[in-house]
Amino acid sequence: ELAKTAGLMQSELDCKTDEIEKFGEAIVRECVRLAHSVATQPGSSDDMVYGADQAAGLICRHFDVR
Repeated sequence: ELAKTAGLMQSELDCKTDEIEKFGEAIVRECVRLAHSVATQPGSSDDMVYGADQAAGLICRHFDVR
């Protein structure tokens, strides 16, 4: 859906659908990795780590990425 919104593809039949899907998953995984990395940042509180972990879980569920 986001690729269509961005104008990267017109329909599900576009030949680059698989590549766009893989790229999107890579972006989501990197966002989740960065959210989880909050725990390793100096000065991170337990609340910050908890919030970042919750955000990572919501992102994974929303984009159906494991």
